[in-house]
Amino acid sequence: PKGIIDELIDNYIPVWTSDIGQAKGVVSACMQHNDEQPTPLLPTISIWLPCGISVKRFPQPELTDFEFYVPVDEKRHLYFQTISKICSTPQEAESLRAEVDNKWMRWAFEEFNGDDVGAREGLEDGYTSGDGWAQETLTRNDIAVIAWRQFASQYNRAGRKQRKVGY
Repeated sequence: PKGIIDELIDNYIPVWTSDIGQAKGVVSACMQHNDEQPTPLLPTISIWLPCGISVKRFPQPELTDFEFYVPVDEKRHLYFQTISKICSTPQEAESLRAEVDNKWMRWAFEEFNGDDVGAREGLEDGYTSGDGWAQETLTRNDIAVIAWRQFASQYNRAGRKQRKVGY
């Protein structure tokens, strides 16, 4: 497999400062502090050819979201989404299953990713039959989009003519 990884935490720049009690200075929403070590809250996103992504620290720091997009034909795909965690006991695994069913299924799968699906479906006409590509404006924040397009263009198998290898 080939892929790209975006460590969002390495690119994070706090956008506000605040004083809380006696603490002065920058308040960063990207770190959860404890006595031992700060824990990144921003996810690490990786995208892999031919059809998968992983999002570490989503929807919570100890969880990882895996998604797979399996092509059916030119216009359709099957979509699989999972939430995972390394569990030490069967009880911990069962607790995670219940948490996914009772909390994350609705919030992460249906609502959060449902918004993404709606946005992409809304853009489809503009990018397939309209002039969305000509109207698109990307910024520095879109570096992951740009890198993915370059990467997919270089390594995808779809649409490339198969070269005959011979002597």
